[in-house]
Amino acid sequence: VVVDIGASTGIISYLILENLKTPSQIIMVEPYLPNIKSLKENFKNISYKNWILIEKAISNKNGTTQIRWNEDPTVQSITFKKFIHDYNLKFIDFLKIDIERDEYHIFTEENLDYLNNNTGTIVAEFHFFESDKPRFRNFRDNILPKINKPCKVSSLDGVDIKWDLPNDHFINYYNCVIIEWSPKK
Repeated sequence: VVVDIGASTGIISYLILENLKTPSQIIMVEPYLPNIKSLKENFKNISYKNWILIEKAISNKNGTTQIRWNEDPTVQSITFKKFIHDYNLKFIDFLKIDIERDEYHIFTEENLDYLNNNTGTIVAEFHFFESDKPRFRNFRDNILPKINKPCKVSSLDGVDIKWDLPNDHFINYYNCVIIEWSPKK
Protein backbone atom coordinates (compact mmCIF):
# COMPACT_ATOMS: atom_id res chain seq x y z
CA VAL A 1 0.00 0.00 0.00
CA VAL A 2 1.37 3.38 -1.07
CA VAL A 3 0.04 6.64 0.38
CA ASP A 4 1.13 9.82 -1.38
CA ILE A 5 0.11 12.78 0.80
CA GLY A 6 0.58 15.96 -1.19
CA ALA A 7 0.44 14.06 -4.46
CA SER A 8 0.71 17.21 -6.60
CA THR A 9 0.51 15.93 -10.21
CA GLY A 10 1.17 12.31 -9.21
CA ILE A 11 4.84 11.97 -10.17
CA ILE A 12 5.82 9.86 -7.13
CA SER A 13 2.84 7.52 -7.54
CA TYR A 14 3.51 7.29 -11.27
CA LEU A 15 7.19 6.45 -10.71
CA ILE A 16 6.21 3.75 -8.24
CA LEU A 17 3.90 2.20 -10.83
CA GLU A 18 6.56 2.42 -13.54
CA ASN A 19 9.57 1.20 -11.57
CA LEU A 20 8.50 -0.95 -8.65
CA LYS A 21 6.39 -3.97 -7.98
CA THR A 22 2.76 -2.99 -8.43
CA PRO A 23 1.32 -2.09 -5.02
CA SER A 24 -2.01 -3.48 -3.90
CA GLN A 25 -3.28 0.08 -3.65
CA ILE A 26 -2.17 3.68 -4.16
CA ILE A 27 -3.93 6.42 -2.27
CA MET A 28 -3.11 9.94 -3.43
CA VAL A 29 -4.12 12.84 -1.21
CA GLU A 30 -4.25 16.26 -2.86
CA PRO A 31 -6.39 19.29 -1.96
CA TYR A 32 -5.34 21.84 -4.59
CA LEU A 33 -7.84 21.99 -7.48
CA PRO A 34 -5.37 22.58 -10.35
CA ASN A 35 -3.32 19.59 -9.14
CA ILE A 36 -6.46 17.48 -8.75
CA LYS A 37 -7.34 18.17 -12.38
CA SER A 38 -3.79 17.24 -13.44
CA LEU A 39 -3.87 14.03 -11.38
CA LYS A 40 -7.12 12.91 -12.96
CA GLU A 41 -5.79 13.67 -16.42
CA ASN A 42 -2.42 11.99 -15.72
CA PHE A 43 -4.00 8.80 -14.39
CA LYS A 44 -6.99 8.44 -16.70
CA ASN A 45 -5.18 6.10 -19.11
CA ILE A 46 -3.10 4.21 -16.55
CA SER A 47 -3.90 0.51 -16.77
CA TYR A 48 -3.43 0.13 -13.00
CA LYS A 49 -6.91 0.77 -11.64
CA ASN A 50 -6.42 0.32 -7.90
CA TRP A 51 -5.73 3.96 -7.12
CA ILE A 52 -7.81 6.41 -5.11
CA LEU A 53 -7.67 10.19 -5.10
CA ILE A 54 -8.67 11.90 -1.87
CA GLU A 55 -9.45 15.55 -2.62
CA LYS A 56 -8.61 16.87 0.84
CA ALA A 57 -5.72 18.26 2.84
CA ILE A 58 -4.31 16.46 5.83
CA SER A 59 -4.70 19.01 8.60
CA ASN A 60 -5.16 19.40 12.33
CA LYS A 61 -8.94 19.48 11.87
CA ASN A 62 -11.76 17.83 9.98
CA GLY A 63 -13.73 20.25 7.83
CA THR A 64 -11.87 23.01 6.03
CA THR A 65 -8.44 24.58 6.25
CA GLN A 66 -6.43 27.15 4.40
CA ILE A 67 -3.41 25.63 2.69
CA ARG A 68 -0.16 27.44 1.93
CA TRP A 69 -0.03 27.04 -1.79
CA ASN A 70 -0.24 29.66 -4.52
CA GLU A 71 -3.23 31.83 -3.60
CA ASP A 72 -3.66 30.02 -0.22
CA PRO A 73 -7.10 28.52 -0.94
CA THR A 74 -9.48 27.13 1.65
CA VAL A 75 -9.98 23.40 1.01
CA GLN A 76 -11.63 20.36 2.56
CA SER A 77 -9.48 18.80 5.28
CA ILE A 78 -9.17 15.69 7.38
CA THR A 79 -6.89 14.72 10.24
CA PHE A 80 -4.34 11.97 9.69
CA LYS A 81 -6.04 9.88 12.36
CA LYS A 82 -9.45 10.14 10.66
CA PHE A 83 -7.87 9.52 7.26
CA ILE A 84 -6.31 6.27 8.56
CA HIS A 85 -9.63 5.24 10.09
CA ASP A 86 -11.88 6.22 7.16
CA TYR A 87 -9.75 4.40 4.60
CA ASN A 88 -9.14 1.38 6.85
CA LEU A 89 -5.37 1.64 6.52
CA LYS A 90 -4.05 -1.19 8.67
CA PHE A 91 -0.55 -0.82 7.25
CA ILE A 92 1.12 1.59 4.82
CA ASP A 93 4.20 0.15 3.13
CA PHE A 94 5.36 3.47 1.67
CA LEU A 95 4.19 6.82 3.03
CA LYS A 96 5.29 9.97 1.20
CA ILE A 97 4.49 13.35 2.77
CA ASP A 98 5.01 16.69 1.01
CA ILE A 99 2.35 19.07 2.26
CA GLU A 100 4.02 22.46 2.40
CA ARG A 101 4.47 23.10 6.12
CA ASP A 102 1.50 21.04 7.30
CA GLU A 103 3.58 17.89 7.80
CA TYR A 104 3.62 18.76 11.50
CA HIS A 105 -0.07 17.73 11.67
CA ILE A 106 0.99 14.15 10.93
CA PHE A 107 4.04 13.97 13.17
CA THR A 108 2.24 14.33 16.50
CA GLU A 109 2.11 12.40 19.76
CA GLU A 110 -1.36 11.19 18.75
CA ASN A 111 -0.04 9.57 15.56
CA LEU A 112 3.24 8.12 16.87
CA ASP A 113 1.88 4.65 17.60
CA TYR A 114 0.56 4.34 14.05
CA LEU A 115 3.73 5.75 12.47
CA ASN A 116 5.90 3.37 14.52
CA ASN A 117 3.86 0.20 14.14
CA ASN A 118 1.80 0.49 10.97
CA THR A 119 4.17 1.94 8.38
CA GLY A 120 7.13 0.73 6.40
CA THR A 121 9.18 3.46 4.74
CA ILE A 122 8.26 7.08 5.36
CA VAL A 123 9.67 9.94 3.29
CA ALA A 124 8.72 13.46 4.35
CA GLU A 125 9.68 16.94 3.31
CA PHE A 126 9.93 19.31 6.28
CA HIS A 127 9.69 23.05 5.91
CA PHE A 128 10.85 25.43 8.56
CA PHE A 129 10.69 28.99 7.45
CA GLU A 130 10.93 31.60 10.19
CA SER A 131 7.41 31.02 11.50
CA ASP A 132 7.91 27.23 11.39
CA LYS A 133 11.17 27.09 13.34
CA PRO A 134 9.46 26.51 16.70
CA ARG A 135 7.36 23.72 15.15
CA PHE A 136 10.44 22.07 13.65
CA ARG A 137 12.33 22.42 16.94
CA ASN A 138 9.40 20.75 18.75
CA PHE A 139 9.33 17.98 16.13
CA ARG A 140 13.10 17.48 16.29
CA ASP A 141 13.31 17.49 20.08
CA ASN A 142 10.06 15.78 21.09
CA ILE A 143 8.66 13.69 18.22
CA LEU A 144 11.66 12.55 16.16
CA PRO A 145 13.34 10.72 19.08
CA LYS A 146 10.14 8.70 19.58
CA ILE A 147 10.04 7.36 16.03
CA ASN A 148 11.55 3.90 16.33
CA LYS A 149 12.99 3.58 12.84
CA PRO A 150 16.42 4.59 11.59
CA CYS A 151 16.30 7.87 9.73
CA LYS A 152 18.28 9.65 7.08
CA VAL A 153 18.26 13.46 6.92
CA SER A 154 19.14 15.12 3.61
CA SER A 155 19.21 18.59 2.17
CA LEU A 156 17.18 19.05 -0.99
CA ASP A 157 20.29 18.34 -3.07
CA GLY A 158 20.67 14.93 -1.43
CA VAL A 159 23.57 15.73 0.92
CA ASP A 160 23.55 13.86 4.26
CA ILE A 161 23.04 16.51 6.93
CA LYS A 162 21.93 14.34 9.85
CA TRP A 163 25.15 15.20 11.68
CA ASP A 164 23.95 18.82 12.02
CA LEU A 165 20.37 18.04 13.08
CA PRO A 166 20.84 18.55 16.87
CA ASN A 167 22.37 22.01 16.42
CA ASP A 168 20.55 25.33 16.26
CA HIS A 169 22.66 25.99 13.18
CA PHE A 170 20.56 23.37 11.41
CA ILE A 171 17.32 25.27 12.01
CA ASN A 172 18.86 28.60 11.16
CA TYR A 173 20.63 27.45 7.99
CA TYR A 174 18.12 25.18 6.25
CA ASN A 175 14.51 25.96 5.41
CA CYS A 176 13.56 22.60 3.93
CA VAL A 177 14.91 19.05 4.41
CA ILE A 178 13.95 15.49 3.51
CA ILE A 179 13.74 12.89 6.27
CA GLU A 180 13.43 9.22 5.39
CA TRP A 181 12.65 6.47 7.87
CA SER A 182 13.15 2.88 6.84
CA PRO A 183 12.14 -0.22 8.76
CA LYS A 184 14.79 -1.82 10.91
CA LYS A 185 16.47 -4.69 9.15
